[in-house]
Amino acid sequence: LVVTAFGLILLNAVLLVNKFDFRRLLPALTLPVPNYLFGAHIVTMLPFCEIFSFMMFAPYLSKPEKIGRALRDGLLIGAGLLMFIVLRDLAVLGELAADITQPTFATIQMIDIGGILTRLEVIYANILMILFFLKVGVVYYASVSCIRGIFGAAAYQPFIHIVGALIVLYAGASFPAVHEHVHWNRTAAATYSSFFLFVLPALTLIVAAARGGKRAPQTNPEV
Repeated sequence: LVVTAFGLILLNAVLLVNKFDFRRLLPALTLPVPNYLFGAHIVTMLPFCEIFSFMMFAPYLSKPEKIGRALRDGLLIGAGLLMFIVLRDLAVLGELAADITQPTFATIQMIDIGGILTRLEVIYANILMILFFLKVGVVYYASVSCIRGIFGAAAYQPFIHIVGALIVLYAGASFPAVHEHVHWNRTAAATYSSFFLFVLPALTLIVAAARGGKRAPQTNPEV
């Protein structure tokens, strides 16, 4: 799935070459420093910190000592890909990108090869759905494993249905309209997520260190 997504992103960029105007990237770094810090905070808390759900599975890996390198390499690849997408969108849209809710979607809409190869934003929408499904699947897996461990239950099937039902209810009730979700992402999402994605894991590490950092016996998860 990841290789497919990478390939399609590169293909979109190739098809947009005739729309590039690198003068749109200038002037660079002219905004106040707090703007960049706020933007970095959003990007760090939302796309990147979520992948630390994989740490739930680190103790069960055949080579757990390599999880750090895998995460580091993944973060670098993800950061490079995001930078590539942002530069591509700016080279096509320029200042207009700041006024569009989904600049990448709008950028891909501009692909028009001979009036035949058009409407490729459908492919972009499918990429998003595939990658979201992959991410939610991993987080779902981690959540069920964690809750089962907290309750010390022998069976995990009831937790699959309970957590799944809560996800469906929450997804349907959180934001009645798309624009509300977008506004929340731009204003409060990163701050809200900081507790769960940064503060709580840091406190967990501090508590583990205070208790001596003893490792629990490794057993294969059954979920």
